Amino acid sequence: MTIPVRSTYRLQLSAAFTLHDAREIVPYLAQLGISHIYASPVLRSRPGSTHGYDVVDPTRLDPELGSDASWDALVAALRAHDMGIVLDIVPNHMGVGAENPFWDDLFANGPASRYASWFDIDWNAPARGLKGRVLIPILGRELDDAIEHHELSLVFEHGRYRIHYFDQSFPLDPATLPRVLELAMASLAPNAASDGAAELAAIARSLAELPPRLTSRRALIERRQAEAPELLRRLDALVARAPDVLAALEGSAREFANGDGGAARLIALLDAQVYALVFWRRAAHEINYRRFFDINELVALRMEDPAVFGATHRRIIQWVKDGQLDGLRIDHVDGLRNPRDYFARLNAAIHQVLPSANLPIFVEKILSARERLRNEWPVAGTTGYEFLAQLDAILIDPDGREQIEQSYRAFLGIRRPELHFHEVAVRGKAFILRGSLSSDVQRLARLLAPIAHRDARTRALTRAQLAEGIVQLISQLPVYRTYLEAGAPVIHEDDRSALERAFRAAADIALIRAPLLALLESIF
Repeated sequence: MTIPVRSTYRLQLSAAFTLHDAREIVPYLAQLGISHIYASPVLRSRPGSTHGYDVVDPTRLDPELGSDASWDALVAALRAHDMGIVLDIVPNHMGVGAENPFWDDLFANGPASRYASWFDIDWNAPARGLKGRVLIPILGRELDDAIEHHELSLVFEHGRYRIHYFDQSFPLDPATLPRVLELAMASLAPNAASDGAAELAAIARSLAELPPRLTSRRALIERRQAEAPELLRRLDALVARAPDVLAALEGSAREFANGDGGAARLIALLDAQVYALVFWRRAAHEINYRRFFDINELVALRMEDPAVFGATHRRIIQWVKDGQLDGLRIDHVDGLRNPRDYFARLNAAIHQVLPSANLPIFVEKILSARERLRNEWPVAGTTGYEFLAQLDAILIDPDGREQIEQSYRAFLGIRRPELHFHEVAVRGKAFILRGSLSSDVQRLARLLAPIAHRDARTRALTRAQLAEGIVQLISQLPVYRTYLEAGAPVIHEDDRSALERAFRAAADIALIRAPLLALLESIF
């Protein structure tokens, strides 16, 4: 039975404040009258994370915070004081990097990865060289220059070849390993009669025969998913029993990019990978995976996929089943494709393990001045941003407003007295959409283009004009987002009202061509 939430105390857990530290202050919090700790995310995040919102493995407790025993001890201490836990969870995105086994598998196998459906990736991006690949804008200079300055290297570590760029590491597509193994086999040539050399050659032949990662045939994808891990396990076993093979593999990694043609070999190897390592400035206009806003290190999840939901929530639901959680706080609910569907699935999973549970779900939701939380969402409420906004107003002396605004206008050099906050907000939204979120807008424009081409009035509009129309319309939305659902028989009145206001405002400023505005309105 869960403990009713009366008052919460937020704890930011990290390596500097662990589950053990949290347990130590439970008696103090009980004296304050706190009913629940409101804990930051506790699933495994990127090493050294100070916040926990960059989860890399949702199936495990973060070892930097403590062990499963530490978690159980914290829960026991809370229960001893008639207290509980409201836990923050992050369904919208994951942290990228070698520590994320799902993202790492994607980088090895591309669309053929068993986790390809987890992430929102545009595998058919129009940028040159990006078909079937993922743009990773991390380089401090162009690729050729980075290689010339020896910033990229091939290494053999823990039984695997990987590409290193400073503290970042990337796997190789198993089908491309024979390019590197050729060097290792050549160094083993004097001992070609050894079992190790013969086994390495056999593994290399099998790797070369793997189905390509871009195949669309289900049978070939399943064959690759079965054979690639087995071949890598054979390589692990060979390295463990044959020191000469290990030395040859390590040597091939060191020598691969050296000597005549070394740089060309490394470039060709990189061009054959799932990931395209590029200069960071290309991110805004070319990145082809959905992020948390414009943060490249946080990749969005396709939480609308039931398989993704099940895999990423298994640990959370187990804690619910064990009676260790008393509430959930859902981070960035507006990043989800369909929040209502997500809440329905989450509640169903909770009630499946605890039929009588009354577990409150709180959502991080930004509400505009005239917006209200959807009544049909099965949640207990928001985390209170709207209350804080009202509290801010109470704490600000209205007599000082004019002086603050005059100082701010003077600082920014704004001389137009008629420039109001609404106009500044609209300009700011358009600025972000044309800049750091440009790749997302361009993706929408590509979807709109064939629809516009079918209409005689909009057939001649360029992709740039379609993108600018999208920017102008989104900028005029009076809310953070709408919740239109594909196939829904009716549009929610709040969504209809928000869209109508946006279309009226866009028509008034006349920055969108009238035929395009009419087309967009008919689509919605």
